[in-house]
Amino acid sequence: MNIYSTLSILAFVLYLIIGTYPLRKERGNLQWSFFLISIAMALWAVSPAVMDALTEPGHAIMIYTLSGIGLCLLPALFLNFALVLSAGDRRMDKAGSLIIIPPIIILFIIISSSMITPAVSMVNGVWQIEIIRNRPLELLLQIYIFGYFGSGITLIWNHARTAPLYHERKISTIIFMTSSLSLIGGWILSSFLPSLDMQTVNLAGQLIGLAGLAGISGMVTLTPPVISPSLAGESIIDKVTDLVILLDPEGRVTRINYRAEAELGIHAGEDWRRFTAEDHQEILEVELEYVKDASRHVKGDYHHELVLIDYVTPGGERIPVKLFISLIKEGPDPVGYSLVAQDQRYTRRLMNRIEKTERSEGVARRRLDEFRVLNEILKDINHSRTPEDLFRTIMKLAGEYLGLPGGWVYIHDGNEPIISGEGSLPLDPSEVLKELGDQSVALVDGFTVAALRHGDETLGFMLFPGQKTNEYDIRLLEAMGTEASSTLKRLFYQEKLVSSLEEKELLLREIHHRVKNNLQVVSSLLNLQSSYIDNPKVVEALKDSQGRVMSMSMIHEKLYRSGNLSDIDVGGYIQGLVRSIMLSYQKPGQRIRLNFDIDDVKLNLDTIMPLGLMVNELVTNAFKYAFPDGGDGEVTVRLKERDGRFILTVADDGVGLPEDFSMDSLTSLGMLLDLGFFLSHLPLIVLAVLGVLLIKLALNSFVGFILGYSARIVVLISLVLAQIGEFSFILSESGLKYGLMDTLTFQAFLSVSLITMALTPFLISLSPRISERVVRSRVHPVIKNGRRYEKPRLKLEDHLIIVGMGITGRRLADLCQEHGIPYIGLDVNPEAVRKARDEGLNVYYGDGTYMSVLRHFNVPEAAVMVVAIADYPSTVHAIHEARALNESMKIIARIRGFENTENLYTAGADFVVSEKREATRRISDEIFSCYGEVCELEE
Repeated sequence: MNIYSTLSILAFVLYLIIGTYPLRKERGNLQWSFFLISIAMALWAVSPAVMDALTEPGHAIMIYTLSGIGLCLLPALFLNFALVLSAGDRRMDKAGSLIIIPPIIILFIIISSSMITPAVSMVNGVWQIEIIRNRPLELLLQIYIFGYFGSGITLIWNHARTAPLYHERKISTIIFMTSSLSLIGGWILSSFLPSLDMQTVNLAGQLIGLAGLAGISGMVTLTPPVISPSLAGESIIDKVTDLVILLDPEGRVTRINYRAEAELGIHAGEDWRRFTAEDHQEILEVELEYVKDASRHVKGDYHHELVLIDYVTPGGERIPVKLFISLIKEGPDPVGYSLVAQDQRYTRRLMNRIEKTERSEGVARRRLDEFRVLNEILKDINHSRTPEDLFRTIMKLAGEYLGLPGGWVYIHDGNEPIISGEGSLPLDPSEVLKELGDQSVALVDGFTVAALRHGDETLGFMLFPGQKTNEYDIRLLEAMGTEASSTLKRLFYQEKLVSSLEEKELLLREIHHRVKNNLQVVSSLLNLQSSYIDNPKVVEALKDSQGRVMSMSMIHEKLYRSGNLSDIDVGGYIQGLVRSIMLSYQKPGQRIRLNFDIDDVKLNLDTIMPLGLMVNELVTNAFKYAFPDGGDGEVTVRLKERDGRFILTVADDGVGLPEDFSMDSLTSLGMLLDLGFFLSHLPLIVLAVLGVLLIKLALNSFVGFILGYSARIVVLISLVLAQIGEFSFILSESGLKYGLMDTLTFQAFLSVSLITMALTPFLISLSPRISERVVRSRVHPVIKNGRRYEKPRLKLEDHLIIVGMGITGRRLADLCQEHGIPYIGLDVNPEAVRKARDEGLNVYYGDGTYMSVLRHFNVPEAAVMVVAIADYPSTVHAIHEARALNESMKIIARIRGFENTENLYTAGADFVVSEKREATRRISDEIFSCYGEVCELEE
């Protein structure tokens, strides 16, 4: 055995030792993967020594083949090691085991196909092996070797940069350097030193492999650093937020943490008195001595109770601290003190804040209790029905919540003052009012006086025995006086209103009674006049007129005799009217039976009057023409309500209509139209209708622009007035009668008139959409906006804008004028604007649906906007434009009905009110809440 064989065996043993050494400490995936690398290197190292000991060529080739298998598997094993190293504590993916497949395939190809055929010969006792080179297989081997080794090196380098722990990054860096140097050395040895003999190259490769594997083994077995007590102590002292100072036995500073150094500005070697407040130095000195003396009687460190002292900064600021003093001992000997101080500045600020919060909560609880009591007081006072009930409530509440036993209420109403209470008033009212002055509560001669004041008017006062000086009691008395004054004023107004209504009802009954008497006088005069006339037709006409007058007279009689002056019982009225007609027209001996089928409904005067006239006409015709021979029969009157409408039926069982009756003989409007002419001249009539509509639209638009109306208003007015009015029928019929027009012209005129009248409802329904399109089109601003807008007379800021000066708008303007709230009213009707300006209201001409108009009246700075326009599309457009200019402004809209409420809210309205009787009150409440005012709107 030569030196090379000996060194090969020694390398084999060293490879096994290096590979198994990491397994002694830990047997993880990393250690086992490293062990597999060492096994492959060991097989490669021992193969020359075994081959030299063999004599058969076949055996030598087999050992050489085993060595080649180890070398071929080495790149795959190295890549597996790199994968395990970079994976860390995570489990390897099963796909990682696939990296061993390519080398196995390559080995199978080499062994099975004999692509590499070695030539073996013995030279000087050493086997010489020559390889028959195969270029394709060599290229495949080189790709595999460089690819796997390169991938492994890359994984190790990446882990060296991205590992979460410094220890792992350090180990990975060293493994990267060791393995890289070993691979580079092996590549240089095999590529650039071909002149050396095979055994020398093999030995040099073993040395390089041993060096690299040993370095990797050292890193694999390197344990992570552990925390030592000294390291932990230093870290805790530096990181703790408390002020930590270590003193030697003489009281000099030996160690100080960052927080204490930053706050106190002290350094090692300074005395503890340097950072301790002068007035607290004696306290700390006593405590240090006490700790030192007490340690002699106990084992271990002695921890004293906390000490409250002040530290001092270099600038003289005192830092209150909670100090914990401990004695540091080494065995039985004391070596120093530890001072751990907690900064109390934030704690004290927090305690002060807690105290303030508790005081605030106490005040809030008292205020809440006060509000609860106040709410109960105001509720009880506001529910009073009469002044006497109000006075009793005041006395009860004063005794319940203020402990005042009884009292008096004095009201000076006109000439006779009202005094409520037990006994006479103990003080002179005039003196009490003089002492009270403008105060809400005053103390007068041992009594407590609370004013009853409504606005600037003093209604009277409440007088209680005793003197209340508590602020809480005074506030309750002020609230009681204010609410009692408002309630008393409301009761006075209510009493006046009831009295006024009773008086008006009495007057209205008298009016109906006088109207009924006057109508009866008229009926009597007609009856008297008919007795002097011989012409039967005139007598019949006077009798018909008398019947009509009597039907109206009976209505007024029903009104003043009923308890309700606004609604009349229809059933009783119709029955009385029909019986009255029967008495007038029934012939002697004639028997007419009356049948009534009338729903139980009540109607107002505006509806019952035309209904009575229609019943009078129909029933009169039945009595006059249904029974011409004076025969018996029956007359039926029926009134039914269907879907909000009434159906009136008057029927009889008389002779009926004559046989020669024809609708063509009637002279009604529909019968005047010649259908043949209409159908034969339909195209001409349609063109005439279009011409009439265009001419009227043009004339109406021209007049509207001359008067200064905006484009939207001009379109609405023009479409509404585009028809030919009903009065034109009278003119056309008169023209036909007197020969001013022929029949054809009359029929054409009549056809055009009827068509325009039929189209008018559709034009009215389409007018909002058409006006909206005109507004959005590109027309001249003068045409779109109308006349030039007047500049406001006051500075506009946080003001109210009222769009539409109808009934609601006028009432809101009056309220704002009365309460001093800045407002601007806008309307498109110049006449309405002029009348409002004459009454002193701040109203201007302008169309509030245009953004330019809204900007002109400074909507971006407005606080509230009320849209009170009857046109729903214009209301939506005005809200949309105003919201675009001012997102924070409160917008209130008034509409008719509730079907479009959600659309208005979507457009940007904050509050929507239906057009009911209480609409103005609800809108005014919203407005005055924005300005902090209280609105008292008279009914």
